[in-house]
Amino acid sequence: MELEVTCPGCGKQFYVEHDGKGGVVHCPFCNAALEIGELPMEATPSHPTRRPATLRHPPSHANLHIPHKTLPATEPPKPSASMVEMVLWLLLVGAGIGFGWWWLKNRPQSTETTPAAASAATQVAQARPPPPPPSAAPSPKPKVETPPPLRVETPLPPPLPPPLPAQQAAQQEMAPATPPAEARPPAPPQQQEMTPPQAPPQQEMAPPSPPAQQEVTPPEEQPPAAKLKEPVEVQLLSPGFDTSLDGWNILQTAGLVLPRTDAAHSGQRGLRVTDQSGERGTIVAYPFAGKPGDKFQCSFWARIVSGSGATVGFRFTNAQGQSTTQIVEIPAGTKDWKEFTVSATVPDLTKECEICIATTEAGKVVADFDDFQLRQIP
Repeated sequence: MELEVTCPGCGKQFYVEHDGKGGVVHCPFCNAALEIGELPMEATPSHPTRRPATLRHPPSHANLHIPHKTLPATEPPKPSASMVEMVLWLLLVGAGIGFGWWWLKNRPQSTETTPAAASAATQVAQARPPPPPPSAAPSPKPKVETPPPLRVETPLPPPLPPPLPAQQAAQQEMAPATPPAEARPPAPPQQQEMTPPQAPPQQEMAPPSPPAQQEVTPPEEQPPAAKLKEPVEVQLLSPGFDTSLDGWNILQTAGLVLPRTDAAHSGQRGLRVTDQSGERGTIVAYPFAGKPGDKFQCSFWARIVSGSGATVGFRFTNAQGQSTTQIVEIPAGTKDWKEFTVSATVPDLTKECEICIATTEAGKVVADFDDFQLRQIP
């Protein structure tokens, strides 16, 4: 009969065959050894009875063997006929596709022209523009035959007439008899007079003439420049900073130098200089042309928003980089717009003239500037 047993190790329930005698069984879940006691024959039920089991050995999870009943060994399934037919069909289809691809790649190209292709080629040929007519072949250049060089033949002098017999006899009588070549004594060798080589004529070296002294004419004294009778205004590119900083150069800055609408005295914008460093200072310069002795006057409007240490003036620099300045300082507390004027004379050996807006190195200031005007004064 079957007996329902509860494993005290894992708490799982399972059924075991019990013949009424006690014994030891193993839990199919945790492989724990369980001891089952004997049942009396008169109390043996015909249906499964739940009976508590006693844990004989602690469960061993290292060698867990869960299945309780062993299944009979079964043979592996044999492939059916439908599966074999499907594999064969797949092979045939793959072979057909491969052969078709090979034939399309290696088929011979036919050279026969179909009527449709011939008509299409005729239409394409008719649509093409006719070739340009061949240009006329250049006519061959005429050959210029050069005449052969002229030969000038000088006539030979006529031959002398042969001498008469009487003349030949007279010439023989007049000529002295010459002894035969063997009887004549050899002529002594002629001695050539050796003349000493003549020395080349010496050229008389004339003493070098002193260089001609060039007359140095003293430079003509230039007339002095005409003195100004009235002030002449010098045009500045951006005197009111309405569009940009045209002509003004920021040589040194320790803050911000910007044209702003809230810094305008007149027009659209004015220049605001902000320097809160207190160490370096800011310099904005406008160069202009001037020569030593010229006098200039600069007028402008300015105000102090906060702080102190804003200046405006002239700076003159020579070739050695040494500078001379003539400045005016904007007083601290100038909250309202005020017009200022500064004048200076260009010193000797000046190479560059500039109008400078500057802040002192120890100052912390926010100042507005506008409406600059430069004049050359007499």
